[in-house]
Amino acid sequence: MAEVLVLVKPAEGKVGKSTLEALTIARGLGEPAAVVVGAPGLAASLQDRLAEFGAAKIYAAESDELGDYLVTPKVAVLEQLARSVSPAAIVIPSTQEGKEVAGRLAVRLDNGVLTDVVGLDADGTATQVAFAGGTIVKSKVSRGIPLVTVRPAQPPQPTGDTPFAAQEAALGAVVYQVPPVHVSGPVKRNAELTVTTTCRPGSGVYWYSPRLNGPLTQNGARSQSVKNGVRGQAGMVPVGTVPASGKVDVSFTPTASGPLPQFPIGCLDQKALTAAVDHLKATGATDVKAGGHSIEATLPAGSTGVAVIAAPALKGWQCGPRDGALTTPQTWSGLLAVPLTPGTTAVRCVFTPPGFRPGLAAAGLALLAILAVQGFTFWRRRTS
Repeated sequence: MAEVLVLVKPAEGKVGKSTLEALTIARGLGEPAAVVVGAPGLAASLQDRLAEFGAAKIYAAESDELGDYLVTPKVAVLEQLARSVSPAAIVIPSTQEGKEVAGRLAVRLDNGVLTDVVGLDADGTATQVAFAGGTIVKSKVSRGIPLVTVRPAQPPQPTGDTPFAAQEAALGAVVYQVPPVHVSGPVKRNAELTVTTTCRPGSGVYWYSPRLNGPLTQNGARSQSVKNGVRGQAGMVPVGTVPASGKVDVSFTPTASGPLPQFPIGCLDQKALTAAVDHLKATGATDVKAGGHSIEATLPAGSTGVAVIAAPALKGWQCGPRDGALTTPQTWSGLLAVPLTPGTTAVRCVFTPPGFRPGLAAAGLALLAILAVQGFTFWRRRTS
């Protein structure tokens, strides 16, 4: 396997985050080889962390005098390596210094260069983000090998279309880390691909590919399979736990071709989830009664704003004050939402399947608690 040279950018004596991102991208192209340029002993102090993120080899150019120069020694070392080992690609952190190194190296090698790259496919196609994330650009160098600078991670925020953001909106708390990912290649039927990212160690890894089924493996250990659920779409699937290194590698073998979501991985902070649930319990309904086709809740005194019910806002629901008229409820992130008028102490909701008269609904109708991955059911009162 051809080497991919990765210039290391130390940060306060440690491996900088931008370097870890560069190594993550390099793993999808070949065998990462870290290039360390600095004072004596620098490479030795960084080697364990570099190896954790896939560096199979470390090239060290060390001298007491190198601290007096910013760019020239790095360009010279990379040029020499590029000519001697014929790498598959060269990846450099996209700092101001890194861009200057890349530019000068491109001139010396008579090679094309791409800057501020956020992803790099196996065929050398780079992904760049322009206009504050509003435009995604695909590019390739027209001369030589892929020579790119990797932009520091500035994760675009997932929209409410993702289950991660939808659950957080319903909870009223941030419980997921939804990082950008690197995908090893195109999505093809029965062809394994690897999705790589980093998350906080100890958090739970969840996978989301609503239109793609297939087996999942995290960091080499088989976990679960994605299968179609309600309305022919697959839901979120727990994959495993983020290891101490923070590195997450999920292998997925789809049974069909199709689009992979921009945010297929979410990492759940269990402590944050527990705290959010405890808060909801402390401020939510004091008593809940569920029947075959109805639900009723008593609220704390002085409740205002909107009562949010952990049930999908399907057509057929009617809600309102316990002793008042029922109307079509509002929605809150896809859940039932009942506006509270002053003095409201309890609310109720009744479900009648479309086409049925009230009172003829199936007695066995169950409320679907969809709010959190642990399967709990609660009411949430949103204050205004």
